[in-house]
Amino acid sequence: MINFKNIIKKNIIYEDKYDEMLNVNYKFIFIKRNINNEYKINAKLEFTNKNFSKSTSLLTYMRKNNYLLGINGGLFNTSTNVPECVLIKDYNILIDKDETYEHKSEEDGENKRNVLYSLGIKTNGQLKCYGPKFSAKQLIKFGCKDVVFGFGPLVLNSKPFKELDKVVPYGAFKKKARQILCLTKSNDYVVITIDAPGATYEECRNLVMKYKFPFAFALDGGSSTQTVIGKKSITPIYREKTGRKIPTVIIFEVKKDIMKINKELKKYIEENIIKEYENFDKGHDVYHVKAVIKRSLEYYKELQQETKLNINMVYTIAAYHDYGIKLQREGHAQHSKNLLLKDDKLKTWFDQNEILTMAEACNDHSTSNNKTPTTIYGKIVSDADKDTNVNIGLMRGWEFSLKYRPNLSFEERINEVHNEVVKRFGDSDIGGKALVKFYISNARNKKFMDKMIYFAYNKDAFVKKMKAMLKQKALKEGD
Repeated sequence: MINFKNIIKKNIIYEDKYDEMLNVNYKFIFIKRNINNEYKINAKLEFTNKNFSKSTSLLTYMRKNNYLLGINGGLFNTSTNVPECVLIKDYNILIDKDETYEHKSEEDGENKRNVLYSLGIKTNGQLKCYGPKFSAKQLIKFGCKDVVFGFGPLVLNSKPFKELDKVVPYGAFKKKARQILCLTKSNDYVVITIDAPGATYEECRNLVMKYKFPFAFALDGGSSTQTVIGKKSITPIYREKTGRKIPTVIIFEVKKDIMKINKELKKYIEENIIKEYENFDKGHDVYHVKAVIKRSLEYYKELQQETKLNINMVYTIAAYHDYGIKLQREGHAQHSKNLLLKDDKLKTWFDQNEILTMAEACNDHSTSNNKTPTTIYGKIVSDADKDTNVNIGLMRGWEFSLKYRPNLSFEERINEVHNEVVKRFGDSDIGGKALVKFYISNARNKKFMDKMIYFAYNKDAFVKKMKAMLKQKALKEGD
């Protein structure tokens, strides 16, 4: 059980500061993200009320919820309390339209949708900012889990972003209370809250640049500026009893790190399973199994938000998927399944149903089975087993032919490898079986498939490609 108060004490460092040169008072809050080997602190977007017309202040919201820290979020229509322009929560698009707020002053400028920036929060808590030209659908494609419409960056890639002054002339040169969210070089968070009468954007940039942060984003400011640690507001209340009513807030929560694999399990597999791959052929050696593990974990990360998966199972399946070659190359997927089932040590970390699921996934991974894997775990390892590097994919076929049929002539080997490409990627119209399929759709997989299908249907291009790769290989090896 995590001790909430202890985390605030150890992971959140809060200081009241004063900058003499700028003549500003501000709150400096450092948020150390890594708590231990299993938990992290991540930022995420929340609403003070799902019905925006009933929005509350941040302090009221935090008193009803159990979060470490909260700050005000993005821009909103002050008449309706509805957030402006783009709003995404948990990959769901809630708002994607032009600004609704009516600008009554010339200095306000025209439609801000064409000039301001969005703050994106990715699944791993990483912060990114995006210009006004990107739609909500594009932001989701970029991997943003949450998106809120703000003013824009003060610092990007460790450089001051002075262009913001040009697009926010109505606010950039006025002293106002400010809310700034930053990332450190080590990807920890820093919140800088500048008290009224406040600072200009130029002064904010100078302040942030002193700390050498690579990223700093200006959220909503003015009387919306609010910062609450636990249940206590540490900033002045500028409106009403508990603060201005705001629809969106950014809170910081303790979250289990989805990419952490059990240390003891990892140690056991590295020392007892992966080590065996040193004795396998080049197409199924240690480099291959590590690559499959890496790709499996990448798929796990992509799918985690849609499907609840067990990272320890994903890792174990990838490690065991070709382990059956230890017994026999032919039918090795079935052998891998049997060896996993017989490994009683796995009962230390998995129950019987999990072990059966992992064993079946190992059996399902082989393309030659020509059947759709029965579980998402089988689909992950099946896709991860296919290296989407075209050169590596073709050379694996060549190395396999060399090992098992060393007496073939060059022309015979070229024909054999191409026939295998046709069999795996070509349709029946050229004698293929289209054995290779990807079950997880992404741009990387599609690009690989398009290229391999091209080589299946264009033998001359395939031969030219193989000769170029073999020549390059010979030069590297000094032949």
